[in-house]
Amino acid sequence: MTSGGAESHVGGQEVRGGMPRSWNGILASPSMEEHFYPFISDRRSSYLAEDEEENGDEDLNLILERKDKDLLLAAELGKALLERNDQLMKERDSLEEELKESLDMLEQKKHAMRLKMEVRESEWRAQVTDLESDLAQARLQLQQLMSEQRECGKESANVVQELSEQNQRLLEQLAQTAQEEQSLNVELQSLRKENRELTFSRGQFAPCLQSLQIEVRVHE
Repeated sequence: MTSGGAESHVGGQEVRGGMPRSWNGILASPSMEEHFYPFISDRRSSYLAEDEEENGDEDLNLILERKDKDLLLAAELGKALLERNDQLMKERDSLEEELKESLDMLEQKKHAMRLKMEVRESEWRAQVTDLESDLAQARLQLQQLMSEQRECGKESANVVQELSEQNQRLLEQLAQTAQEEQSLNVELQSLRKENRELTFSRGQFAPCLQSLQIEVRVHE
């Protein structure tokens, strides 16, 4: 301390004449002071008046009194910084917990959608396989009966007609299955879109968490 004014250091800042300064000597932001330390605004005018008196000689009692004031202010600033840091830590922990829960829920939804898509695809493939097998068998029978028709005449023609109708029905069923496949593809696209939206909502938490972490490091 010099006769020009009391000096003290608090939490990475230098306090001169009751005013906190950064390590490079620049005054700390008044808005930050008033936000974290509302008592500084009340003391500023009195310290400015005291700075004017420093041009004269100061006796030992005045110097000691100012030193006590600086120590008190340093203690108050340190306490305010610790309280603010505790608050930021709690907010960060709360946000991290909320993010963890959201990520867990997202993974559960993605897993459920994957299972649903696998079941639908398995069912569709089974239906297509069955219909293709039935169609191949019907065509084979049709060829055999057409060959027999040349030998059996009218009776074979009736059987061929029946199989032709059966073949037509199978073709219609196959066409219906194709429509169901198209509908399933639309539903799969919708599920994939929902999956992308859920993945995007997860990314929205990252900037907020990063901002809180930066703010905590600034006040540590």
